[in-house]
Amino acid sequence: MSHKGYRKGGSHGGRRDYPSPRPYDDGYNNMGNGRDPYRSDPYDTAPAAGRRASSGIILVVMMVGIVVWSLLAWVGYSLADPLLAWLGAAVLGVAEGGRGLAVAVGGQPAGAAMDMVNAGGLAAQAMALLQLLVKPAIVLIWLLGIVALLALPFLLPLARRLASRFR
Repeated sequence: MSHKGYRKGGSHGGRRDYPSPRPYDDGYNNMGNGRDPYRSDPYDTAPAAGRRASSGIILVVMMVGIVVWSLLAWVGYSLADPLLAWLGAAVLGVAEGGRGLAVAVGGQPAGAAMDMVNAGGLAAQAMALLQLLVKPAIVLIWLLGIVALLALPFLLPLARRLASRFR
């Protein structure tokens, strides 16, 4: 039985079923086709330094994106309370104005109907619910954006490969 290409002994307890490692290919001895057969993509002929440079650019874009995204989320979070207070005053003003218009046009029965519907109370409850949900929603959207930006170094090469398939 020939053991050519297999290790004899070593850290695996003497078993002979592990093939020996391939010799290191320095880029000059790669079967004459100009490709390194041990790369993850054998058709990628770009030098390794070019791939590192593009990953550095991706990291810089990712970091700048995180800073800008966090700044936008902070501004939105800071402005949420004043904007909701302004919107609440406007909505309650419109509801009260609608009641006054109903009394002016339809008389006291229309005003009584508007009081029974309690449009002002319904608008106030809707605004309270909105105030309860807006800030957690801003934080959740910020978090999803950060996750997307952190996944950018993994998603861009995948997108490049998919785009190159459709060319």
